[in-house]
Amino acid sequence: MDNILHNIVNRINKMDGRMVIGISGHGASGKTTFAKKLLTHLERKRVNYINTDPYIVNSDVRKHTSIQYEYNNEIHQSKMTACHPAAHHLLALDRDIKMVREEMDFYTLDVPYERSQLISS
Repeated sequence: MDNILHNIVNRINKMDGRMVIGISGHGASGKTTFAKKLLTHLERKRVNYINTDPYIVNSDVRKHTSIQYEYNNEIHQSKMTACHPAAHHLLALDRDIKMVREEMDFYTLDVPYERSQLISS
């Protein structure tokens, strides 16, 4: 992992302008750990970190929500999981990423497990 972090930091340091880095993966795969290690290698004053977990629809809502999808020309219905795009507040996430790119200040979503934070460009 250290080699990957080193390569990313070198690339960022050679760039002009702003960059958005998205880190994706399955639940509990180490995304937050990787992001926090990356933060320790970068100049903190130049970095904004947005945890996207608060943009996932609450599990209390998802467990009572079913979705339809087509597979092999057949319609299926299943419980919504956090992997489904409809299980995310994508409009809010898109708005917040655009605000970072436009160097606008905003507060992150406030959820029970993570308090709202000021993202200051």
